[in-house]
Amino acid sequence: MKIVVVEDDSQIRELIVYFLQKEKYDVVASGDGYEAIKLIAEIKPDLLILDLMLPNLSGIDITKIVRDLPEKYGNPLIIMVTAKTETDDVIKGLEAGANEYIRKPFDPRELIARIKNIMKRTGKKINKQIEFGDILIDESKYIVYENKNEVELSKKEYELLKYFIINKDMILTREKLLNEVWGVDYFPGDRVIDVYVGKIRGKFKILGENLKTVKGVGYKLIEKKF
Repeated sequence: MKIVVVEDDSQIRELIVYFLQKEKYDVVASGDGYEAIKLIAEIKPDLLILDLMLPNLSGIDITKIVRDLPEKYGNPLIIMVTAKTETDDVIKGLEAGANEYIRKPFDPRELIARIKNIMKRTGKKINKQIEFGDILIDESKYIVYENKNEVELSKKEYELLKYFIINKDMILTREKLLNEVWGVDYFPGDRVIDVYVGKIRGKFKILGENLKTVKGVGYKLIEKKF
């Protein structure tokens, strides 16, 4: 998912970007209203996170421009982030076309939760990329790449790989893997895990080195500096 963050306070802007990138979102940031509107036209993001008070163009100005010209700027969801707490400011932002309003100071985890909630509420699909070394999973296309080359995987290979990467550096028991990847109502036996681990190890060089067997327990995908 592509996100444009517009915040003139550099510390807050960097904090927001840091937490969004941890969630594997594609993020571009700006601290200026004029620059932001150019970025939005170029990127056509899925989501805007806008401060209300900005140099040159306010968050409300940007919202109105974007909403008036969807053919130029796309139709992003908009979350306004501001220190202004008067009810009139909230109403103005929402009437201009913002979908959500969050007040400063805020916990970045709250912002992430708000983003996920607004996506769920509006039905807009969250497209994320998951990376591990030279492996990239594009969830929007259900495709996996290694060094930018597409790797063909079965449905269960894809789900098992994704589960290992999401839970990297954790010891995952065979029972846990069966429950989470195959489902609690399907018990093909521990052997199926070993077979599928062997399959994905054979398709990705990095897994041969980093996906470790924990004897008598299960597996652990170890993240090293790449």
